[in-house]
Amino acid sequence: MAPAFARHGHRVTVCARAHPPQPSAETIDGVRYRRSGGFDASSSKLRDYARSLLWALVSTVKLPDGDVYVSNDLFSPWLLAAKGRAPRTLVAVGRAPKGQFRFYPRGLTLAVPTHAIAENVSREAPHLRARCRVLPYAIDTDCFRPSAGPTCDIGNKMLFAGRIHPEKGLDLLIQAFRQIARRKPATRLTIVGPSAVDQGGAGEKYCADLHAASRDLPVEWLDPIYDTRALASLYRSSSRFIYPSLSETGETFGVAALEAMACGAIPVVSALGCFQDFIEHGRNGAIFDHRARDPVEALVEAIEFAGGESAPQLAEAATRTALEYGLDAVADRWLVVLDQIAAVH
Repeated sequence: MAPAFARHGHRVTVCARAHPPQPSAETIDGVRYRRSGGFDASSSKLRDYARSLLWALVSTVKLPDGDVYVSNDLFSPWLLAAKGRAPRTLVAVGRAPKGQFRFYPRGLTLAVPTHAIAENVSREAPHLRARCRVLPYAIDTDCFRPSAGPTCDIGNKMLFAGRIHPEKGLDLLIQAFRQIARRKPATRLTIVGPSAVDQGGAGEKYCADLHAASRDLPVEWLDPIYDTRALASLYRSSSRFIYPSLSETGETFGVAALEAMACGAIPVVSALGCFQDFIEHGRNGAIFDHRARDPVEALVEAIEFAGGESAPQLAEAATRTALEYGLDAVADRWLVVLDQIAAVH
């Protein structure tokens, strides 16, 4: 959203890790980028925390002066507070609460992506309840949009896009798809995403196990797609987007589901609170109870419902909902909060 902020006349500087061959400093679409240091995630959280603290210490010293600071770094909020900048800091919460927020300074303002995360933060840190602002993530609706042509050939195509990890419910998905494929042999499933540990996946063994479990099924496995237009094209080629996440403490929003909705795919998601700000069962998608006694059957029923007679209405409603999360619309919501912080302090 930084370019959207710049289009509103604000001076925006993004301080980020270095990543060759990107230059250490440049300006793109009115946004100044400054890059230095940084590291790839490893299998050791303790090591990563130590390096993250070091990066935050060095980066905070180099920060340019600003009216408002937006941080999605783990340690920077404490360091900004130590410098007396807490009242001017908006913490972009990208992780579900896991005990850390009870230690956050009182003066910080928190941007949480959903009402479910706001409630979780408030339970964990009551002193921050009044400091939470629900500010969703944005999607590029110029890129993620429905197909302009006929879509009658995509009715039997289902898609999962995300990390290849047990917490994403992929074991459930394979079991559910086995039943779906038995009932409707023409149905196809595509699974795309990273499996490497350093990219958030569960590693080669888990991926191999999933491949073995789906070997006799019409499942296509694709490497992660980082080109947004190619990803949008994949969404448009699918009638249903299946995201059966089981991560009670990990999911914060569900950008992939929203992007798929913008492209006309009907979302089928688990009953995690993070999805319920923008997905309503029977109106613009399907929600299954992943905590049910038989979650596989619950997922099968949700998938079949999303592919039933009401599918055209669900797809249309899904697209309308996603349009409310375009870059400029969401940037306006963020700027209201940022202007309030700047005006008071």
